[in-house]
Amino acid sequence: MEINNVKRLNDLQERFIDDGDWFGCSQIQRHCKCSYNEAARVMQLGIEDGILQVKAGEPWRIRFIN
Repeated sequence: MEINNVKRLNDLQERFIDDGDWFGCSQIQRHCKCSYNEAARVMQLGIEDGILQVKAGEPWRIRFIN
C-alpha cells in the first residue's frame, strides 16, 4: 500500500474508530480532501488489508474493524 494511502487510513481511523459508525467513500473524500477515485482506492485498499469492514447488503458503507 502506498505511504500516502496509509496516512489517509490512519487519519480516518482516528476520526471514525471511536464511533463505530458506518461511512462511505464521500466521507473519505471530504476528510482527505482528495478526488472520489482516490477515496475509492483508499477504501478498496483498506478492505483488502482487513482494516475496513463492508456492511452486509450495503457494499458502499464501511467501518473500521475494532
